[in-house]
Amino acid sequence: MSFANRAHGLPRPDFEKLPTATLDELFAISEEADRKFQEFLDKAALEDWTKLSPLGFGTLKASPRKMLIQAVLHSVHHRGQLATFLRQQGFKQDWTHDIILSKVME
Repeated sequence: MSFANRAHGLPRPDFEKLPTATLDELFAISEEADRKFQEFLDKAALEDWTKLSPLGFGTLKASPRKMLIQAVLHSVHHRGQLATFLRQQGFKQDWTHDIILSKVME
């Protein structure tokens, strides 16, 4: 959500105030970030991709291009963590882990 907000020039969300008590609330955060990134993708001009914005971490700045890449790669990281955790807990892994084999974005 943080990078999606910054791509729009919005402030970072207050992570302490985000609702995270249920899976539905957690997925809603992801869906909101996805919506914001899609909105940026739909409307951004070429020059919008390279504008540097402060990230709120010291003096660190990044372009929306870099923020989108970070968000995608970070999601992959967490997907791997989830798959590993579920396997360690004995849950059967009978779902497709590779995006190319999934029905997402056919």
